[in-house]
Amino acid sequence: MQPSAEEAKVFYRDVKERVAKYGRKPDELKVFQGITPFAADTAVKAEEIKNNLDALTDYGYALQRFKQIFKKLDIELDQLDQQLNLDQLKIMSEAEQSTTANKLLSAGLFRG
Repeated sequence: MQPSAEEAKVFYRDVKERVAKYGRKPDELKVFQGITPFAADTAVKAEEIKNNLDALTDYGYALQRFKQIFKKLDIELDQLDQQLNLDQLKIMSEAEQSTTANKLLSAGLFRG
């Protein structure tokens, strides 16, 4: 995941150019920012892959990275799986204009 909108755009262009270089049409490749798809022969196997990766996740490090991006957001490890309130969403929106938080706020879709 890229830390800024500009870096995400550079990444996107790079991936699309590499696809073309290997003979595929760039429009055939979909780039999903901020998600990690898990593909396997069955949904059960995909879930197992996801769970194995989750077990390797260092949530302390993830929180540290999160706080580097959203410096003004006061959040702790035990709050990572909780819903954000409107004030927290606004802080996230101000910190990074490409975030889903900004899109939710601008579309009026958040009812915190």
